[in-house]
Amino acid sequence: MTEHTHATSSTAGAAAMPSDTGEPGMTDWAAMQAGALTARRLYDQLNQQALGRTWDLGDFVLGFVGDVGDLAKLVMAHQGHRADVPVDAEKVAQELSDCLFSLIVIAHETGIALGDRFTADMATLSARVHAMLTTSNGTRGGAQGLQGVADRVEAPPAPGPQRYSEPVDAHLILRRGDEVLLARRAGSPYANGLFNLPSGHVDGPEEDIVDSVIREAREEAGITVEREDLRLAVIVQHLNPFGKQRTGWFLEATRWSGGEPRICEPELCTEMGFWPLDALPDKELVAYCHAGLDAYRHGQRVVLHRQQPGDTVAFQPDGPERSHILPFADSPDPVQPDPGPELLAFATRVAGPIAQAQDVSWPRPESRVWRLDRRDGSAVYLKQHQNPHFHAREVAGLTGPAQALGEHAPRLLGSDQVLRAVVVSPVRGRLLKHLALPRTDLAEVYRRLGSLVRQFHDANPPLPGPTPTGYRAKLDRHLEAARAHLGPGDEDLVRALAGRLDHLPPFDHVPTIGDLAERNVLVTEDLTVGLIDFERSEPGPAVRDVVRLADEWAHRPELETAFWAGYGRALTQAEAELLPVLEALDAVSGIAWGSADGGRDRHVVQRGQRTLARLHTNARAQGQ
Repeated sequence: MTEHTHATSSTAGAAAMPSDTGEPGMTDWAAMQAGALTARRLYDQLNQQALGRTWDLGDFVLGFVGDVGDLAKLVMAHQGHRADVPVDAEKVAQELSDCLFSLIVIAHETGIALGDRFTADMATLSARVHAMLTTSNGTRGGAQGLQGVADRVEAPPAPGPQRYSEPVDAHLILRRGDEVLLARRAGSPYANGLFNLPSGHVDGPEEDIVDSVIREAREEAGITVEREDLRLAVIVQHLNPFGKQRTGWFLEATRWSGGEPRICEPELCTEMGFWPLDALPDKELVAYCHAGLDAYRHGQRVVLHRQQPGDTVAFQPDGPERSHILPFADSPDPVQPDPGPELLAFATRVAGPIAQAQDVSWPRPESRVWRLDRRDGSAVYLKQHQNPHFHAREVAGLTGPAQALGEHAPRLLGSDQVLRAVVVSPVRGRLLKHLALPRTDLAEVYRRLGSLVRQFHDANPPLPGPTPTGYRAKLDRHLEAARAHLGPGDEDLVRALAGRLDHLPPFDHVPTIGDLAERNVLVTEDLTVGLIDFERSEPGPAVRDVVRLADEWAHRPELETAFWAGYGRALTQAEAELLPVLEALDAVSGIAWGSADGGRDRHVVQRGQRTLARLHTNARAQGQ
């Protein structure tokens, strides 16, 4: 459990725990300080209610003096010098804790880094005493002799300024479909009783962040997660209400072995189970954990979560926003082969002299795209399609319905059927997939996207379409290719959904984009939206174009609402029934394609598996 550092493995309680070597463990000073300051804050609330004020520094000093007096009496009783005071080891321990509590608060109030100072002073003292013990002459005996030696021993130089360091946390986002595993903390003064992800700390240089997550999964939940099944989800630098900072790495896993996750540390955890990502127990979540999961749900990768004094450890839904998203920089384009002499000659005939070409293709065995910088300083894009079919679709899309979008889509400048190539004008903006937009801005982008899609669909009059039973043959073909990579019940689910095709009516066919996803949506700073990539454009049911968007808004219903608001109408009942069938078809075809040839693209496979898991969840919710 995080926010409580230990020298040994993932223990979240304040008590010392045995290390792997059998030696007593040590409680981290930062955790002790956090516990003391939490208790101090609660006492402030209590004193405000009872006394009408809180304790100041002088009160804590007087309290410390009183605790030392009580401790002296107990120790004297322990030595047999106070018959009027019972011998009680538990009370001695309690008074020692009370004294330490006061010292931590006093140090905090006076701005003294007591942990660092204590370590430095003990090192100096140990060096002096060691020198006295090893000195063989000049000793006159007794305390006076020792003092003489001490006076002649040169103290080691005071430690210089130390570089700042902070704990590194490892969090496991264990996914089961649309659900994530949470555990309720126990045995710790920090965040006791709140839900958190299975998590802990990097124990030292002998393990990396992946090792730490694997260890925490085993120690806390009794499961085994393999390295190859872990993916980086989010990085959060967190400042807690007590001024302590740490960095958390949130890693996602959707596969594991060892059975159902279970409580393996009952002294540290009282409850464990899966929660829907869109229905988390927000008010019972550690705020740090919530910051990571909220970023994860919204596709954000790096977060600065900086709480302020007075904030609660638990997430407050109505409290101030403490997360600040760091957007990704545009990465330099990797060195890629140039388009070759034939393609460059074609591009030059269309666009004029070319100064340089940069490969901006997706890292997949698909169509290739280059940005061509012309000598006059402007740019165009050259695309070579992977087959004649895609080439014909793109040309038809750009010369037909895409023209209705105006500046929001590329203009076709030239095409070559033999080379399967086109040259198009640029569209302003950056890929939505790479942006970290505020929620309200993202909703506005989706509203404008819905409006653009409607314009594309309305560019040509609708035509009567065939009965949707034709999709069954495609499903059968892709199921056959994907079967080895499907999970339990996946094929049964797909075939059950395909059963809807028998009673659905024919759908009008309109121009569709075919690959409408965030990777093909461009957004400017003023939230102007543009569309690219029409190589899968063809006539079809309008609902075809929200298949991949449904994966984007699965846990963000406000985006779905915004899209349909911009589109101007909601799905019809028949379209709503067809959509899951098309999602299943897209998922299975993606799994078949992505897993072929030894694994073309694991991301496409994971997207398909994620879609099927979501369809399973929806089917269970509907009692199917």
